[in-house]
Amino acid sequence: MAAATSSTGSLTSVSGLASGIDTKAIIDAQLNADRAPARLAEKNRAVAQAKLDAVKAMNIQMLSMRDALDLLKDKANFGAKSATSSNESAVAASSTSSAVAGSLTINVKRLATAHQVASAGQSSATTDLGSGSIVLRLASTAGSDPDITITPTTNTMTGIAEAINAANVGVSASVINDGSASPYRLVITSTKTGAVNAITKLDGTGGFAGLLPSLAGLTEVTQGLDAQVRIGDKDTGLLLQSASNTMEGAIPGLTLTLKSVADGIDVTVGQNTDSVRGKVQGFVDSYNKTVEAYSSSSKYDVATRSAGPLFGDYDIRSRLSNIQSEMTRSDDNRLAGFQSLADVGVTVDVDGKLTVNASIFDAKLAANQDAVASLFLEAGVAATVPMESLTRSTDGAMALKQSTLENSILAYTNRITTIDARLEQRKAYYQNKFLAMERIIASLNSQSNSMTSFINGLNSSKK
Repeated sequence: MAAATSSTGSLTSVSGLASGIDTKAIIDAQLNADRAPARLAEKNRAVAQAKLDAVKAMNIQMLSMRDALDLLKDKANFGAKSATSSNESAVAASSTSSAVAGSLTINVKRLATAHQVASAGQSSATTDLGSGSIVLRLASTAGSDPDITITPTTNTMTGIAEAINAANVGVSASVINDGSASPYRLVITSTKTGAVNAITKLDGTGGFAGLLPSLAGLTEVTQGLDAQVRIGDKDTGLLLQSASNTMEGAIPGLTLTLKSVADGIDVTVGQNTDSVRGKVQGFVDSYNKTVEAYSSSSKYDVATRSAGPLFGDYDIRSRLSNIQSEMTRSDDNRLAGFQSLADVGVTVDVDGKLTVNASIFDAKLAANQDAVASLFLEAGVAATVPMESLTRSTDGAMALKQSTLENSILAYTNRITTIDARLEQRKAYYQNKFLAMERIIASLNSQSNSMTSFINGLNSSKK
């Protein structure tokens, strides 16, 4: 029985109504056979894409490993210090590597305060005072700098506060209600603490002269004072002063954050072993993740007979082995007891991964910080050569692999596109030929039917 379609005259849909042949099935089968090269290209493209994804993932992990290695080549990272305070509620302490190990007795005698003044009370905060301006000056202003003049657009106490805040000139203003008969007062506060940031001039002009007659005519709520700390004896020890309650630079490498007045606070500076070991552990973890990523991508599963995308790529494995060899090799020219990473607790396990023995590392660091730093510096510099050969952005092994795979994928895609375009033309050719055949058969069938009718008519007339 002939195959049926929606149109008998379309070049893209051959019916086979005249011939009884399923011409569509014949065309599809032929095109499917002709598309074999495209299917092979699609398979190869999928393999290349899987490899590209694996290479990109590996490269990201290797770049992370390179960054971790760079930290080990900086000797300053092995001199990290930590500072502790015996009274954190009064003083918090932090330190840099330049801080001197030891202990200090800190006595906080006074905290730094921000200068604050208030106007006389007013019955309303919204009464129009008449036009005017505010002239302001701070102790930190250079002698050659002019006074700061602020002219509000709303001539009320509230408008003055808004104008001062909008000017952003080192002071803030607010209107408070003190509950008295004339409760509204304009309070102006320096935005920074210390005597150097105190207000030295605050005059109102025009309609504001009554509210702000002069600095002497205002109530001083809080003095602008420097923080004071004595080191050693609480009464006669060395006096340190700071405009801020964060005292930096007074003691080299040490920052004190003052919180409350208190005496006899012990601040101790020592080696920050956790920070140093953390950087070593960071490299070890990053290296191990790289090894795991390669192992996962390059293994062959016997049960499923499937290979990872990097199966057979021995170049990456070789380069990773070189990095490990350069990092872990022993050098007799180094100080005894610090000749290899194994001497300071960093070893290679049976899986090719690195491990850190914290107790051994901490003991070696405490015994000779410089020797440990030099060991990691030399090992890191040696490992940088194979590391850079992997990770350079233009001619590194991973960049070249990525570029090659991307070019292959593009070539496969172009080949598939070309084949499919050619098959579309071939499909139209087949459809035209079969359509012509159908028309000829239809014509012959029509002639046959006419002859049959003619003969039947003759036979009928003879009878």
